Amino acid sequence: MPLGKPVVPVLVKALTMSNPRIRYNAIETLLLIKDPSAVPSLIPVAKDPNEMPRIREHALRVAVRLDPVLAPPAIEAMVRDQEPAIRKVAAFEARYVRQKVVVQPLIDLLADEERFVAITAIGLYTAYVTPVFLRLRNPDFRPGPWNLGRWSRLVGWTAIAWVVIIVILFVLPVYGPVDAFWPPWEGSNRNLFNFAGPVFLAALVLIGLWWLVSARHWFTGPRVQGSEEELLRIERELAALERGEGLPAPPPAPAPAPGGAGGT
Repeated sequence: MPLGKPVVPVLVKALTMSNPRIRYNAIETLLLIKDPSAVPSLIPVAKDPNEMPRIREHALRVAVRLDPVLAPPAIEAMVRDQEPAIRKVAAFEARYVRQKVVVQPLIDLLADEERFVAITAIGLYTAYVTPVFLRLRNPDFRPGPWNLGRWSRLVGWTAIAWVVIIVILFVLPVYGPVDAFWPPWEGSNRNLFNFAGPVFLAALVLIGLWWLVSARHWFTGPRVQGSEEELLRIERELAALERGEGLPAPPPAPAPAPGGAGGT
């Protein structure tokens, strides 16, 4: 029998079976059918703290891909779960949900014991914006054939300003001694210190020391694989292959010089 919407009720019923393999396979099959009507049945599976973590994670992934609008209740429940892996999956899948309701649960994860949200965001944004900053500071930079023209500097500095704001926000303490800004740092709140800032700073210090002690003596930048003419020739050959054309014939070999090897 071909798979389709008629079998969705059967698969939904399989989500309540006692065999975990059947439940997991039912979720996988719902993903193949791609019927959003199954999402309301996947949300309780993802929220159930008594369900196997592997099945809960898969239920959330499939629900987000079928209909992300219905996923926030599961994400809100999973970010408060005792299992770090469950919280990590919830944070990862939340990026596909374009709703304000998931913002606060993600903010709550900034002080999570895994610290994966803040540290990952800071490292990712910094890595992306560093080449932009170096390009804007280099007066000898030559734009390529595709560029933003007169908007290049405005867009570049805007991106840098945005990353600075993001880094500041993600290193701020979630709990502190000032009641006006954060809840009191006492009791169980003492275990929720945001290590994103210290870890990021320590990484910068270690990388800076590595550069001063070793890397600056041997790193000269990316190596150019061939001259500009050779790279253009390779690009022309690739373009010809994409158009279904054959490669151009190689130039003929030079004639042997008179009186060469084997001559009389």
